[in-house]
Amino acid sequence: MVQCSLKTALIEKDLLAKDDGQTTTLAGVTAEKATTMSHLLKKTLDLAKDKAEELDLVQVAIDIQDWVNLHPWKAAFYAASAIGLFAPEILSTPALEALGFGVEGVQAGSIAAKIQSVIGPVAARCVLTI
Repeated sequence: MVQCSLKTALIEKDLLAKDDGQTTTLAGVTAEKATTMSHLLKKTLDLAKDKAEELDLVQVAIDIQDWVNLHPWKAAFYAASAIGLFAPEILSTPALEALGFGVEGVQAGSIAAKIQSVIGPVAARCVLTI
């Protein structure tokens, strides 16, 4: 009786699973799945390594370095464009602060202050205040 109630309690707590009328422990199933996943991961890593060797990625890196050395301004432009596309705050925050747009508003004596003086009174939620 104790063995049946223990088995029932384990099944209710998902510590045992029923499979085709046989009771198997989840630990055994997990170990089997882990072995399968390990083999799949090893196979995937081997395929990635073979592809990297096929593409000769070391030579690609050397070629990129040579191109950057020959065209530093283009490389800087492309890098800044990528940063502007994927992380615009990295470029926009310093640029806006340099113009005089601060966290607490327009800084006195800045380019932003001169623009605001030309515009005149600035209404809330206009382009200059956003």
